[in-house]
Amino acid sequence: MATASCSSTFVPGTCLGSVNSTIRRKKGVCFSRVASIQASLDSNVSDMRVNAPKGLFPPEPELYRGPKLKVAIIGAGLAGMSTAVELLDQGHEVDIYESRQFIGGKVGSFVDRGGNHIEMGLHVFFGCYSNLFRLMKKVGASENLLVKDHTHTFVNKGGDIGELDFRFPVGAPIHGIRAFLATNQLKPYDKARNAVALALSPVVRALVDPDGALQQIRDLDNVSFSDWFLSKGGTRASITRMWDPVAYALGFIDCDNISARCMLTIFALFATKTEASLLRMLKGSPDVYLSGPIRKYITDRGGRFHLRWGCRQIHYEKPQNGEAYVTGITVSKATSREIITADAYVAALSLSLSLSLSLPPPPPQINRLLVTSLKQRSQIR
Repeated sequence: MATASCSSTFVPGTCLGSVNSTIRRKKGVCFSRVASIQASLDSNVSDMRVNAPKGLFPPEPELYRGPKLKVAIIGAGLAGMSTAVELLDQGHEVDIYESRQFIGGKVGSFVDRGGNHIEMGLHVFFGCYSNLFRLMKKVGASENLLVKDHTHTFVNKGGDIGELDFRFPVGAPIHGIRAFLATNQLKPYDKARNAVALALSPVVRALVDPDGALQQIRDLDNVSFSDWFLSKGGTRASITRMWDPVAYALGFIDCDNISARCMLTIFALFATKTEASLLRMLKGSPDVYLSGPIRKYITDRGGRFHLRWGCRQIHYEKPQNGEAYVTGITVSKATSREIITADAYVAALSLSLSLSLSLPPPPPQINRLLVTSLKQRSQIR
């Protein structure tokens, strides 16, 4: 999750813990700060699977008992790397192809020639990111998170500050209701219209039937949040002042373009789990504290990264009266070009990038394969 520029910008709350030993050097001057870390996932994160929609938190995969496979993964973002971790744990051979010079995807970062850490944006982690926390614990990065005060801050044009303060003795859903009633980010009229919209949403059903509510939310995948929200009585001012900043933070796009499914899934978790809205941040650059440990875990187990090797084409065959299947991928780096063959292929990319890989355009079977696999993966986030 990352912030982006808009009329109101969502930023994390105050930090409860700070960097254990953060040092910045410039022209021989050293600045340092030392403080304790309060970020243990063992003590500060409860099991989000309790009373949560089952589809969001799948069990550990069963032990694979078939033949060892050679797998080619396109994309070294979190989706591609987490896939590699699971495959390596099952004993498979994994190669990851990434067109950029660095790994991490939307949470990637790299060090430039001047020694500066260049990031893709400010990233915060909601308490409902249980699958990510599980991955971080597996690769030894669980102590790299800092816990924030349980409040969300909005910086508006002109410097006005709004707040959504979840700090309350009683947990979900009471703490969330109190936060929305007390926020100064919305006017009373907009709060009332928000209350109507949310009362008519699957979020209310999630309080008693989380799995049924999640299915309703999935059915809204092809509807933008703005269309859904306005149809239920919400106001455009609410979108501009509160929901656009949240949408930018979740998916780098505004409410006119983000799916209602994405926003309502988060709302349902906020309503049912107290710590779902609690934010964490990394101690420093993702290259060091997130993607770095994941990369080490992968390479220590024989996985291989091929940076600046971008996938240019998917090769496939379609037997008569049969389903299309992939036979290889073409990757390139500068003027070099190779065809890679494997037993299995994973396109760990956004849907738009996945569908642009095959030249000429792929048959409907390949389209369905990519769309289905990506939708299935999104259901367990």
